[in-house]
Amino acid sequence: MEGLHNRLKPASHVEDEAEFLDEEEQEKLLQELRVQNDRSNLLIQRWLVVISLLITPIYILFLYNSGTPMITMPMMERHLPAIIFLPKFAAAWNIASIYLAIYLLWTSCHLTVRDLVSFKTVAVHPSPRVDLTMASLTAGATAVAPVLALLARAPWTEVFFWSFPLILIALYAIVYRTMDQVQVHINEVEKARYKYKGA
Repeated sequence: MEGLHNRLKPASHVEDEAEFLDEEEQEKLLQELRVQNDRSNLLIQRWLVVISLLITPIYILFLYNSGTPMITMPMMERHLPAIIFLPKFAAAWNIASIYLAIYLLWTSCHLTVRDLVSFKTVAVHPSPRVDLTMASLTAGATAVAPVLALLARAPWTEVFFWSFPLILIALYAIVYRTMDQVQVHINEVEKARYKYKGA
């Protein structure tokens, strides 16, 4: 009987070790999932910054254009004179709004200069946390020029021209929402693992 007991004891130890390895593997997979998610988020955030910076020269050129301010966009057959109220102010305001949107992205996503320029492995960042007051102010700022264009009864082409920062902040909101949903799913997977472990 004692011999049977001794033979069963190592088998139990092997089962415990197998269970430990399973938990270790689960933690490794979760860590890989977090890193992949962070890398994907960072890539999207980089592109948002690039897109924002590419929009800015449109308004800088408009601001420094001598003579009658003209609406110029790619694929337009001809330039249109701007009929918006205070066109130079609107251009400067839109430039400021774009940089305000970049600042909102920067602070909400805990970005650093190294994150944007380095292509090496990055540490896992906290999930994005948007300051709703700052987001509301930014959205309001980006809406000023389109509203001025609508009040001036500008053609839709011009309204669209002045709406780029507003479209940009809407894109930011969609990205924030998507990143937040993915993070929620990752947290649910992690909670389910600990719940299963506790059971």
